[in-house]
This record gives sequence, C-alpha cells and structure tokens, in this order.
Amino acid sequence: MDKKKSHNILGITNISEISAKDKHNISKHAVNLIYPIVSEFNITKEMLFNSLSKSNMYLADFNDSSMGKYYYKTNSIYFSNELDVNNMDSSVIHEILHYLQTELTEENNLIRMGLFKFSRTF
Repeated sequence: MDKKKSHNILGITNISEISAKDKHNISKHAVNLIYPIVSEFNITKEMLFNSLSKSNMYLADFNDSSMGKYYYKTNSIYFSNELDVNNMDSSVIHEILHYLQTELTEENNLIRMGLFKFSRTF
C-alpha cells in the first residue's frame, strides 16, 4: 500500500514537513517530560534528543480530534496543524513514546511495539 493511500485510511491529509526549529522545540520539550521516567533504563537526555531530532515529523490535518499520530509503516510522527509547539498536551507525548518503543528491521518492517522495552534506537 502506498503512503498516500495509508494516510487516507488513517485520516491524515495536508501533510507538510515540520520546520527544523519546531522539531528542535518539540524534541527538547518531549525529552524534558520523558527523561525522568526513562532514566532508569540508562538512556541519557542526549540519546533521547538525538533520536527524536532524527525522526520523521510532519504537520497534518486529521479527520478526528487527535493532536498527534504515530504511523509505524512510515516510522513517522504526525502532529495536528492546530498544535501549539510551546504547549503540547499528553497525547503528543504519547505518540512520541510509540516512536521510541517501535522496533523495526533495517527494511522498516515492524518487529514489535513494546510497552516496556525501548527500541534499538538507543
């Protein structure tokens, strides 16, 4: 299935790549929220930030009231065009956690999405 068809099925439209500045701000904010919880896994703030700053992040319109969606087939995080980068809610962090926990093969095939194990991203 091609990306456009997948996006339509997921209700994701009007997709545009997020600016480098916004990606930096989102990554920084997410790291500050997530790090206290994941520090026990020997993950540093730098590791988290580097992983997020290399991720595929997009702005998009959704056909529901979501503020964020993670799609493992493209290994991408989509944020609502309505998102205020300086005031992200917990649903956005939830999608970022999906990204961090997804383990993919080198060909981007899904191995698992874990609740308790972080991916080899670190």
